[in-house]
Formats: sequence, structure tokens, C-alpha cells
Amino acid sequence: MLTPEEIERIMSGEEFEQDGWNYQGINGNISPTRSDGLSEQPSPTLSNPMSDTIENISSDSDMANRYDGETYVQHIEQLMYAEQQEPLKLPFTFPDGHIITHTELFELLCKFADQILFYQTAWVKRLPFFREVPIKDFTLLLSKTWHENLILTAACNHRRKIFNELSRVTRRYQPSEEELKHFPQEGMEIMERMVVLASKFQQLNITPEEYVCMKIVNFLNPDVEGITSPEIIEQINKQYWYAFQDYTESRSRHHPGRFRELMMCLPEIRYTASKMLDIPVEQMPLLFKAIMHACNIQVPENPYPPPV
Repeated sequence: MLTPEEIERIMSGEEFEQDGWNYQGINGNISPTRSDGLSEQPSPTLSNPMSDTIENISSDSDMANRYDGETYVQHIEQLMYAEQQEPLKLPFTFPDGHIITHTELFELLCKFADQILFYQTAWVKRLPFFREVPIKDFTLLLSKTWHENLILTAACNHRRKIFNELSRVTRRYQPSEEELKHFPQEGMEIMERMVVLASKFQQLNITPEEYVCMKIVNFLNPDVEGITSPEIIEQINKQYWYAFQDYTESRSRHHPGRFRELMMCLPEIRYTASKMLDIPVEQMPLLFKAIMHACNIQVPENPYPPPV
């Protein structure tokens, strides 16, 4: 669990600085056909079994030239490496048969959000371009995108175990008549959009590799207000955008529109996440209960078969 002091240190950038990382800027003239600082990072050796499908993909020299000698396979390998962490767990549990109160569920959700922020911070430090972006920009991107990543993670099949556990908890929370009476109309819209997103993601059956690509493209948003190096962030974003496109097109030759379908999910995720920020905090327990009930999240037997 993160203490308030730890959260403040993360958001101020001290969490990065105290670990001894030194920011090394790169010039703003990089293009999508180069990787500059990225190519200086060795491609890690993966032990994650979810990345096995990457190794069997062949890539030609034209694709390699887009990344200054690296291939889109190596770019995605780096993302899979950065993603390797212990699974998310609920901060605490409740005894069997215990009826969960508003205060208890609210505390659980707050600590769960703290945990997600902590995981996101560790993830950022493992990204291959970590030294190329100012710490303050990373801090700002973390604070502006963590709730979007929460929705993306919840909707992806292979990351749903934690949300099944959360769903079981919310079922044991019984809102009062007063809470139901004051549930905002915006909450109904969010619930409906989450149902649509969950259905869409279930249909697409997003693989772990596609998930990490969507996550990084969404995270590297140069339009976030206050960013000091939007050109650098945009150029790095383009590299992973191209890698994602090449990867998807090589694996989904019988589904040529798959890349577009995946990318079209991101604006919907951002919109839904922005609407969640408008909900009063005291309504969050009821909102999460409604979302979990409506989406009825279940882990499939085979969470990520190859798309066809």
C-alpha cells in the first residue's frame, strides 16, 4: 500500500530521481524511420511465455529499416519485458459472509488505485526509452493516463483475474436507497459505454502483445497539457504505432482491418475515463458495482488464441 508521502513522491518525480536515473535528452529531429536512443538499449531476453508468439514472426528488411536496424518484433519484445511484474492483487480481503459497507469498499478502491499507480511507475522505469523523456513529463503522463489504463486492463481477457475478484467483492456491497437515488445520469452513460467496450474487446480477443502496444500508444500522448517535450514523445509514439501496425498486419492477414479496429478503441477508452473523473468520489463504490455487474467479467478458458 502506498502512503500519502509515497504517492506525492511519485507524482513529483522524486521516485525516479532517488533511484539514480539521469535524464539524457535527445534532439527533436528524430523521425519514425529512426530509433536513435532506443537502439542503444539492448533487446532484453524474455522469459515471459506470453511473448513466445513474437519469436515466430518473420520480418523483411523493409520493416527493419523503419526502426534503424531494429525490427518491430524487437520493439514489442521490449514492451513485453517492461510488462513483466507480479500480478495485481486486492489490497485486502473480507471474511466470508461479511456485508461490505460503503466506507470499506471506498477504502479498497482507493488502495487499489494506489497499487495501480505504483505498478505503472515500475512499468515506466522498465521502458527502453526511459532516459530519453524528462522525468516531469513521465510524471504528468502517469497522472493523466492511469485511469485510462485501468479501463484498458479491465477489458483485456488475459488481465481480468483481478477484476473477477473485485467483482465478487462489489456483489457483497449493498448501496443504500439514498445512494441509488442520487446516482448521476453520467454514471449510467459510463456503465453503458463500459458494457460496449467489454463486448468489443471480447469480440476482438486482444492478445498480450496487442495489449502492450495499445497501452504504450495511449500512454505516450503528446497532447497532454503541460508536457515539455511533445516532439520527443510524439516521435517515440510513432515508432510504436508503426511496430504495432506491422505486427498486427503480419499476424492477421485474413483480417486486414484489425489494426484499425484496435486503435479505434482508444478514443472510446479516453472518453469513458474522462467521464469517470466527473463522478463525485462518494459515488465511486456504486459506480464500480454497476460496471462490474453490467460487464459480468469472466476469464475465458483460452484467453488469447491467435487472431485469424
